[in-house]
Amino acid sequence: MPLTAPHGYVKLGMFLDANAELDEVDADVRHLPEVLGVRIEIYRALKKWELMEAVARKLTLTTRIMPNGGSHGPTPAEGLNPLRPPEGFC
Repeated sequence: MPLTAPHGYVKLGMFLDANAELDEVDADVRHLPEVLGVRIEIYRALKKWELMEAVARKLTLTTRIMPNGGSHGPTPAEGLNPLRPPEGFC
């Protein structure tokens, strides 16, 4: 599923536009890790911590991590790590 427009908007810092693009995604695929990962990046940038937490919880339910650190099943979009603290955090 291509998410080029939302990814492009995120890279340009146009987070509200990225969010609007994700709202146009079919309801059938809004729960997929690729979509949720982008949504987390948007909410992190907008400092919408409660929404980010809710989406991260949903993402963890759809992504299974094996004890050795590998993943089994769907994984977040490439380059997105919802468990990584934002740059400059700490």
